[in-house]
Amino acid sequence: MEQISSIPRCKFACLPTPMHNLYQLSKFLDGPQIYIKRDDLTGIGVGGNKIRKLEFLIADAITQSATDIITQGATQTNHGSQTSAVANKYGLPCHLLLENRCMNKNKEYLQSGNIFLSNLLHTHIYHFDKGTDMIHEMNKLADKLISQGKRPYIIPGGASNTLGSLGYVICAKEIAEHPVDIDEVIVCAGSGGTQAGLVAGFHLIESHIKVLGISNNSNKNTQLLKVDRLCNDILALLKEDTGIPSDKLQFNCEYIGTGYGHLDTSTIDAIKMVARQEGLFLDPVYTGVAMAGLIDLIRKGRYTKDQKVLFLLTGGFSSLFAYKTVFNKIL
Repeated sequence: MEQISSIPRCKFACLPTPMHNLYQLSKFLDGPQIYIKRDDLTGIGVGGNKIRKLEFLIADAITQSATDIITQGATQTNHGSQTSAVANKYGLPCHLLLENRCMNKNKEYLQSGNIFLSNLLHTHIYHFDKGTDMIHEMNKLADKLISQGKRPYIIPGGASNTLGSLGYVICAKEIAEHPVDIDEVIVCAGSGGTQAGLVAGFHLIESHIKVLGISNNSNKNTQLLKVDRLCNDILALLKEDTGIPSDKLQFNCEYIGTGYGHLDTSTIDAIKMVARQEGLFLDPVYTGVAMAGLIDLIRKGRYTKDQKVLFLLTGGFSSLFAYKTVFNKIL
């Protein structure tokens, strides 16, 4: 872990983030002791897990004398507004390429939530249809900016590359050092960097804590390839020559529903339950799906009552406003 200190990092996140017991929810579900790690409170913009990753990526951009930031995500990307907020802090214009993966043309979806926040942050926004090669489009935009004499720095979707994932190597150490002895961490498995950083981090400090990634989009093989590759790249960057045991890479892809960004009943119920039991807001695309999965796994008996599970709240509640009409029909 000491090797991380030699890697450039801009320390702007509010760390360590709080961790506390969800007494009401644990009682309501009559299952294990449920704890939460409040990575929605990382301090820039409306917070979220990307802030940890951006500490390393923005530092790398500055090291390379970047003049602009380019990144991409789905229309209501939390990553996009978080990256825009951090880029503003360092005087770097942010270019955000958005793919309408849900093919949702609703005005509320296209203008509120994270879109509203990104506009407030004066982000340069570009819209694309579902299925667009977003890496190609980012590279094309980078070439255009270079032709104008600028030095763009590309951040991948979710900030999930080797450097970005280091943010969650640090988070793993925070969790392991907490007085509560956690058995398993539950995280939404999206672009893979958060889970990979946690798995690699626990491996590096020889912790017994397991990580379960609940997918909101991809199948098990896809998630396994992403996270395994990132774990190996993290260990290589940190000059660690031991590999990650295969049993450390845990995924559950049974809660995807009808696809990315399409709300189903279990996700809505999970969001309502956590709000009404604990006063906390989950988002409809990531943490809502992961919590729906955790609730179902508790009801199916995955955990004993004496176990302690930690839910990683990665932020993104602002996207709830883009789904206001859906929620208004059922609340």
